[in-house]
Amino acid sequence: MPWPRRLLTGYHGTVGPYADDIRDNGIQLAKCSLESDFGRGFYTTRILGQAIEFANERFRQMTKDHARHPSVYPDPQHAAVLEFSIVLDALGSLETLAFVQPTDDWLDFIGYCRIPGGSTHKANANYFDAVYGPVWRSGADAHPSWEQLSFHNDYPVRTLLTLEVPILRGGPEL
Repeated sequence: MPWPRRLLTGYHGTVGPYADDIRDNGIQLAKCSLESDFGRGFYTTRILGQAIEFANERFRQMTKDHARHPSVYPDPQHAAVLEFSIVLDALGSLETLAFVQPTDDWLDFIGYCRIPGGSTHKANANYFDAVYGPVWRSGADAHPSWEQLSFHNDYPVRTLLTLEVPILRGGPEL
């Protein structure tokens, strides 16, 4: 008998305008940052508190950036968390890479992915479909108890992630 749990819940912490854009236009990998832990991709976590903390930090930073350069940075309006359902059977069929612990290999991979200008994961200029592992904090350190599941290609972003509504919105922070 197969395991009955078919969906995984993933949260994405962000700010108001970006949450609305994802809701209205879907996830667009071209808009994702090149210099993230596992490279350009759409990042989720199974930990709601982590997504809330990230959304609040993103809101605070964007508020400062918007005050200094309003023509460059949009008004963040408020912190926001999006909730996604991820189909486990489909996730299992992807080409994935997983780091269970913050090892030297994990740190080396993050250093490689954070090269300015961005780099693909593999020699054939492609990305893994999904990467799972701890969240980098600084130096050789990981955030205690934090995790991330990132998606790096259009197929998993369009077929695995189903946005649940409504968006959890802060006033301005969550």
